[in-house]
Amino acid sequence: MSLRSPSRGPRKATYERRCVTCQKCQVVIPLRTSRVGDEFAVQCPSCGMRGYFSPKDIKVRQLPERRMKKQGRHFPERRAKEQ
Repeated sequence: MSLRSPSRGPRKATYERRCVTCQKCQVVIPLRTSRVGDEFAVQCPSCGMRGYFSPKDIKVRQLPERRMKKQGRHFPERRAKEQ
């Protein structure tokens, strides 16, 4: 049984990620939320600077499809106990 709605269609070959660019070190910072206010602050993961951005600074990057992890691959001994 699938939890996905049948009206959504097949999976996309690409997905979109909303991001901003650090003003100090020019690193791309992905945003975790799609809804932002008139002004929002994000801390850079590499240099630690907190930058203030507006919604017009958001860029949309298209990336290839995410690969699904194989389940149980990292813990073969746990899988053997369950069987």
